[in-house]
Amino acid sequence: MRSVLSLSFFIFTLTAVWADSLFQRENSAVTQLFRTDFGTLRGSSFPSALLLFESQAQTGEWQTEASLIFQGNGDFTDTGFDFNQLSMTRYLEEDEIKIGKFVTSVGVLDYLSLANVLNPVRAQFFDDANPNIRRIPLWMVQGTLSPADETTFRFFIEPFDSRYQDYTSTYLSIALDRLLPQYFSSYNLDDETLEVIRNEIFLPAYTQGIAPSIKRKVGNYYSFDNFTLDKTMIGFDYTHADFDTMVGVNWFNKYSEVPFIEVDPDLIALIQNEGDAAEHIKEYLDQNDLSVVKSVEGFRYNQVSIYGEGAFSEYGMRFEATYRDKIPLIDDFSALFMVGAGIDHSGASSYNDFELQWIYLDESGQNIFATIWVYKYPPFFLNGISIRPENYTMYGATEGAHQISFLPNLTFDYREHLQLRIQYLFYPDDAYYNTFMATLGVRF
Repeated sequence: MRSVLSLSFFIFTLTAVWADSLFQRENSAVTQLFRTDFGTLRGSSFPSALLLFESQAQTGEWQTEASLIFQGNGDFTDTGFDFNQLSMTRYLEEDEIKIGKFVTSVGVLDYLSLANVLNPVRAQFFDDANPNIRRIPLWMVQGTLSPADETTFRFFIEPFDSRYQDYTSTYLSIALDRLLPQYFSSYNLDDETLEVIRNEIFLPAYTQGIAPSIKRKVGNYYSFDNFTLDKTMIGFDYTHADFDTMVGVNWFNKYSEVPFIEVDPDLIALIQNEGDAAEHIKEYLDQNDLSVVKSVEGFRYNQVSIYGEGAFSEYGMRFEATYRDKIPLIDDFSALFMVGAGIDHSGASSYNDFELQWIYLDESGQNIFATIWVYKYPPFFLNGISIRPENYTMYGATEGAHQISFLPNLTFDYREHLQLRIQYLFYPDDAYYNTFMATLGVRF
């Protein structure tokens, strides 16, 4: 049982649900953007819209960056304006300090990194060129020291923001929905019992960012209004660059966005009993005033990563290795080891980027593998319109479960002001999750 939660969170965060990429180019001047998209998931449509205004100004030793964002999601019941970014940077010769709401990063992998825990990835904009859209800006302090030309030392202080606990666990619930049937099938339970366990016990624990039935317990640990110092993240990152190579190491002590939700040990024992499990589980679920979730525990973890990248001939190569001392499983905690590598090549006919990740869970002795292959064709032109084909292939596997999906897309650009992107998320083994998406972007 303890392997399901970890497998979902670390492999399928990117592949569970894809919305669409935003048309955005780097620009230090004022930028405005309107975006509207329409998609189909599980037979329903979900239009959304986004308006972005960005600006940057520098005076002497000070630089100010700000962006205002308007989002309309789903049926537009959750809409409004907010500061997407608001920061000030003070430059002191070779050093600097930055304070505010912004995006920063560590590590070198583009898609399968665990080293970077500073800003959550917006899964629907996973490959956007603008980091302020690809990741969620958060309030923090970043100090940068450069004792030598080749050496950079950074420290980070980041308060905990409970709003993104909901964001993380929502995507986790979708992954659980994909993996739980495969997992429980190994216990030889009948179909009716499998449906009850999945739909009545485990999925409600994580749906909509922790189910309403346990919101009160979660609130004791994840209340954004009750900020306490013990939930603040601290971290350090050291890099050394020399010619075409760079190596780095970092350490973070962070309060986890995903809590440890303790499931009744009696239920765990029943599921693992392959004898009369189905009958006993039905009797268990028929109890009056049943409380499957016994507690919700917030916790801190330590994480250490080393990473590096270099250019060899026409290829870019990079690697990361991460150790995290504590991640939540369904009935216990586990240490985690991760090794990831990537290679990319840009030629006249195409661009390829391939990343491979291996994760080992110490408590359960489980190996998890994930890969992503990005293939981009060069654009061609038709009546003044640039057309760019791309494809993303994602694959994840562990003992008894595997999943592959494809995300082909076409992007149409007209005079740098108008963009249409058409995407189709395709699961060969399960058409239930196939998703069509279209994005219209206007930049002015």
